[in-house]
Parts: sequence; structure tokens; C-alpha cells
Amino acid sequence: MKLAKSKFYFILFIYLTQFILSSCEAPRTTRTSNNGSTSNSVFNYGDGTSSGSLINGTDDEDDDDDDDDGTSSSISIPSGATSCNWSEDGDSNFEMGGAHLAYDETTPADGAYNICQHGSSDTTIYFQIKNPISDEQICFIPMFRSTTGQSTYLGEPRCLMATSNNRIYTIELYKNRSGFTSYDINGVMIMRDKSYFYTSPYPTTYKLFSVDAYLYCANYLAVYGSDAYCQAFANGGNYVFHLFN
Repeated sequence: MKLAKSKFYFILFIYLTQFILSSCEAPRTTRTSNNGSTSNSVFNYGDGTSSGSLINGTDDEDDDDDDDDGTSSSISIPSGATSCNWSEDGDSNFEMGGAHLAYDETTPADGAYNICQHGSSDTTIYFQIKNPISDEQICFIPMFRSTTGQSTYLGEPRCLMATSNNRIYTIELYKNRSGFTSYDINGVMIMRDKSYFYTSPYPTTYKLFSVDAYLYCANYLAVYGSDAYCQAFANGGNYVFHLFN
């Protein structure tokens, strides 16, 4: 009874906050983004173990020998992603790693992935994962990171099932957060659409979906100027923050 009561009050608190923010819940393939003050909305998610880490080569290195010698690729590469690094066998030539995308959510190399942003459209990105996740979606949230390392989201998440390591997924991001539409997307928050326990001030007796926990922290920060929820979210480490070069 105590658990049900505490969960009820937190849900009520979320509802009241979302009412203040004039937002609504979207289908689980997307989430509706909320408004807020641009001055209060930034937080540093890009440092530490939850950042995408380089596991092979360099960011600007193209070690795809098959493309260099004219051999046709074994995977279909979208026209906007031909200059990027991709794995043609689904096993080798993955540049980045994020522990959150690994089976055990612990080892960055097991969460290997390739990601690329379209050269002339910052809202189009391409993604390939080494170890597909078959039981939950992966969500991508467009981010802006300043030169001082502070970040904020620019629009609603876009989610998909990444069930093949021989496919390059095209994701169209939305910059639809009021007050932030003129910002350039130079990073992306990558999250499993999965529930986790978080520390206080989140409720600690039941799990919350990672995407919902992040959006709540970001919108709470924007409205109230407190980063307490974002600190708890970042400490959980249930995300990969990738910064585009």
C-alpha cells in the first residue's frame, strides 16, 4: 500500500509538472518535448563513462578497404552516409563503444556502434550497432553541446528497433523544442527504451523508463533551475552521449 501510494504521488507530481510545461505524452516511438528557459536548461552529460568512446581507429579515419579498392559493399549505405565508416560484415570495423548498448551494459567494446551525421542536414543521422538489441527500442535525442561542455536537448526522442548488425539505420531527428529550434544538433543522447532504478530525488522503490527519466530531469531543470534530477540521472549512467565532430 505504501509503495502504491508513493508511486501515485510521483505520477501526480509528474502530471502537474507536465501540465505547467504544457506537454502531452507521445507514443513510445516518440516522446513529446517540452518548453523551458534556455538559460536554465544546460547540464554536462558528455564527460565520464557514459560518453561514447573510441574503440577502433580515429574519428576521421576511413579504414573501409573495400570502398577504397572499388569493391561493392555488402550492406546498403544511404547516399548521405557514403563518406562515413561502416562495418560490412557486422562484426569488424566498429569505431565507437558505449557500455549502455552492451548486453551486460558494462563493457564499452561489447556496445560497439557506428554513427554518422549527414554532411548538409544536422537532423539526419545514421546508426549501425554490432550487437543488436531485440527486446527493446533504442531512442535518439537531439542535443546541443556548448564549448563549455554544457548540453541540452533540442527535440523529442526518435526510437526504433535495431535488430540487425548488417543494416545502417536512418534516423530523422526533430528540432521541435520551443525556444531551441535555431540551435545546431551537434550531439545525440542514445538510450535503451528500458526501465531502471534511479536514486533520489527520483522515487527509489520502482523503476522508471530511461527516456522518461531524462526528459523529466531536463524539463524540471528548465522550469525550476535545479539540476538534482539530472545529477541522479547522470549518476545512473543509463545512456550514451555521442558528440559529433
